[in-house]
Amino acid sequence: MMAQSHSFSFVYLEDLQAKIVGIPYKNNELSMFVLLPNDVDGLEKIIDKITPEKLMEWTNPGQMETRNVSLHLPRLEVQDSYDLEAVLMALGLGNAFSEQDAHCSGMDPHSKLQAQRFLHRCFLEVTEDGTEAAEATSMTFTVSSDSGYEYVHCNHPFLFFIRHNESKNILFFGRFSSP
Repeated sequence: MMAQSHSFSFVYLEDLQAKIVGIPYKNNELSMFVLLPNDVDGLEKIIDKITPEKLMEWTNPGQMETRNVSLHLPRLEVQDSYDLEAVLMALGLGNAFSEQDAHCSGMDPHSKLQAQRFLHRCFLEVTEDGTEAAEATSMTFTVSSDSGYEYVHCNHPFLFFIRHNESKNILFFGRFSSP
């Protein structure tokens, strides 16, 4: 576990029996949020109540308070890949995969290019040195005294997401099941 006692954005969600802590990066353009249920099996009980709209509401600066937080967070690495062909076809981009209908003359006017596969691969690593995702950012952890702090010990399943603060867009979203 990495540990840090510091002033962070914090909200306690009484109805969900969970807390959210917001961890800003050095440039304050991005923040990582951790949603930790109180109970060890609490995530399963609340997962259906979590929507993108609720996440935006709960992490709104007017909703969260700056609090002293004692945060214990596991080092984590998440990576996965997704075949997006079905998603793109559902969005109306199926022609790109059709030999007859693909129109890629902007890339090569003399060949009959068509998309064969469209994969998305994501990688996220959180360590003491910071968070590495599509580009390197920084989040430094140190150990210090935690008296008078909200206690956020991520020793059971939790959700995390990285948000671009100005646009409120969620860039990465994940579930950590086995800290």
